[in-house]
Amino acid sequence: MAESLYPPYSRLYVAYDKDTTEEELTGTFQNFGNVQNVNLCRDRATGKPKGFAFVQFDKTSEAATAMEAVNGSTIGHSNRPVRVTVALSRDQASSSSSNDPSQFHRLFLVIPKTFTENDLDEHFSRFGSIENVSIVKDRETKENKGYAYVKYKKFSDAARAFENCDRSYKVVFAKPKGPAGGGRPIEREALSRPEPVSICTHIEENPHGYTGLWAQVSMDLPDEHIEWLFDIPPGLEYVRFFNEIPYENPYSRKVFAQYDSPGLS
Repeated sequence: MAESLYPPYSRLYVAYDKDTTEEELTGTFQNFGNVQNVNLCRDRATGKPKGFAFVQFDKTSEAATAMEAVNGSTIGHSNRPVRVTVALSRDQASSSSSNDPSQFHRLFLVIPKTFTENDLDEHFSRFGSIENVSIVKDRETKENKGYAYVKYKKFSDAARAFENCDRSYKVVFAKPKGPAGGGRPIEREALSRPEPVSICTHIEENPHGYTGLWAQVSMDLPDEHIEWLFDIPPGLEYVRFFNEIPYENPYSRKVFAQYDSPGLS
């Protein structure tokens, strides 16, 4: 699958009543955009739904709008409210900010050093209500360093800005803040890299009967997209991410996928 088909945060995790049908679930989410697929997780022994699913949208803004509208509502004849969140990787879900929906409200962008907060507010307020604009400045000179953060009040507004703002801003979703309140390593480093490598530049061959797969993937590809791709064949048990940089390609990292049966890997 081409990675461009699946933009960041466009896949949702849905916890729902087991009596809700696949048709009811799919129909609900199709009201908000183009749904690529709905993957109901089923019991391996009985084949019955476990009560949670993954919904993949074409666009981040569609997923965001669906999450905001459907979360806490009921579907079909069920009286049980559904829970809808962005589908995160295991690494992301274990972080201190993974339960904070506002982590999807903040954008990181490259700006001219002559720009002010008012300039950014004028451009980005057209996409929705802004909570704050923060230009990163040199600690000593207080000069604009050429990048900034824009935080929206709603995930869907941030997503629309991400999709529709002027491309010269090189906008990306900002990394969540760490447990101590500080930011992650500056996002500008990622934006200044050469073109990223393809999703899998190298796959190690495993002897017959092995159930594990090693792959080398782009550093720019989010964890949830990688996990989704490895989950296409049945039998995925877990995906483990190794963030140390391989010597042979400084813009990639290694991933290990474990399956429950030989041949799937």
